[in-house]
Amino acid sequence: MSRFGIHREEINPPLGVTDDRIGTLLVRRVDDECLVGAFVFCTAHPNVLKSDSVVLSGDYPGVARTLLEQALGCPVVIVQGATGNVNAKYRGDLASLQKMAFALSGHVLTTIADVSFQPLTHHRIQSVIYPMRLTKVPATDVLQDMATYAEQTWGVSAARWLAYVQERSGTTLTIPVEVQLFELNEGSFSGIPMEPFCETALQIKRMRQTELAFFGGYTNGYIGYLPTAEEHPYGGYEVAINPVVYGPVTGLWMPPVPETANDIVSHIRQLYEMNNNPASLV
Repeated sequence: MSRFGIHREEINPPLGVTDDRIGTLLVRRVDDECLVGAFVFCTAHPNVLKSDSVVLSGDYPGVARTLLEQALGCPVVIVQGATGNVNAKYRGDLASLQKMAFALSGHVLTTIADVSFQPLTHHRIQSVIYPMRLTKVPATDVLQDMATYAEQTWGVSAARWLAYVQERSGTTLTIPVEVQLFELNEGSFSGIPMEPFCETALQIKRMRQTELAFFGGYTNGYIGYLPTAEEHPYGGYEVAINPVVYGPVTGLWMPPVPETANDIVSHIRQLYEMNNNPASLV
């Protein structure tokens, strides 16, 4: 389909790449071929209504899920990809919400005729705990500047974060991150409990040399943003401010080191290779 999300690139908008794949996995019973479930993969931040909205909703994935469940007659799960730097194409109001939901559900429904059903011949799940290193805790004056910026920008208190990191100035912290891989026949989905950038998903697709190798975030949890090494110096997309605001809750007290995204890709490559050895399954 045409571009579903818009790159949040702050330097050259909207020229950045996006992961425009929409993957559909349908599950049906063997005896009567009745659909029992559907999984839809897409990459566009579910933030159509923005922060000033007073409407409580599941944003466009929630509306799309309702439309698809009504049409297919089975439960539907919407899976987000690497949306850390990809906004929804339409944003700002309920009309935009409907446009996003119709675009997603419409694409799925119009491509169902092309879905090829196959018996389940390959199913493996693998995971590894990656000790993710965070950037070195800077000097006290820099920490104070970070806290002040967060308080002025988001209107929150950074006192708890500041007290914690001040005691650890000059040290390097780590946080355990679970990297997971799920394979089903020729398709696969890997994920981490963070908001990775779409370039990382495209890197994994190229590594696997298949359109059916998907990668996403929010997998069994949430820690914070994971920029690519190229984007890390800019500190945008809340990469720098996110730990200050959410660190006391998530444990991500400082941003990940620049090479983290590449390390994640390396671990995912290892998981694929480990899956070739049945003795390595967990």
